[in-house]
Amino acid sequence: MIDWIIENKEWLFSGIGVLPVAVIMPKLITLIRKKLTQPESKADLEIQVPSLLSKTRAQDESYKAQDSQDESKPTILDRNELSPGRILEVLENTPPLQHQDIIKHYIGMPVDWDVAFFSARKQKDGMIRLTLSHPEIGGIISCSVRLSEYKEIAVMKKGAKLRVTGTIADISDPCFDLSDVKLHISR
Repeated sequence: MIDWIIENKEWLFSGIGVLPVAVIMPKLITLIRKKLTQPESKADLEIQVPSLLSKTRAQDESYKAQDSQDESKPTILDRNELSPGRILEVLENTPPLQHQDIIKHYIGMPVDWDVAFFSARKQKDGMIRLTLSHPEIGGIISCSVRLSEYKEIAVMKKGAKLRVTGTIADISDPCFDLSDVKLHISR
């Protein structure tokens, strides 16, 4: 291009030649800058949320290409992998300002977890607020149930094993709040 400018300098810098160059060059420079700074697609601007099915990322070939492209993209777990530990792992590997967007994907998802009884507190209207722990996390799981439906809670010891099914109502790292809870207590 420099050779062309040198060969055509008289024409280029005369009055007629300067006008097209003065109009075209700024537009060309702007276009080139846009191409260099613009992401490849609109999808690059959004949070990417691939689902993990029953395989781990290392086992699933479709994730190997994704992993090599961008490690910073958050992951949303499939229902099959909704353990408290896996959800906390996703949050731990996600930038803090993206946590609320990630958490929204889990709200309303059903869970079925094996837990340990930690504590209980009476509430109004015969309800009991339970604090449960999960073996793989240091966090807690809280939920409310009717004491009349689960009288065993009145004599349950700390660490007693039970199964809880319900729906994720909220996540506040490292705490989970469940709604529509059913307890499955071994007798």
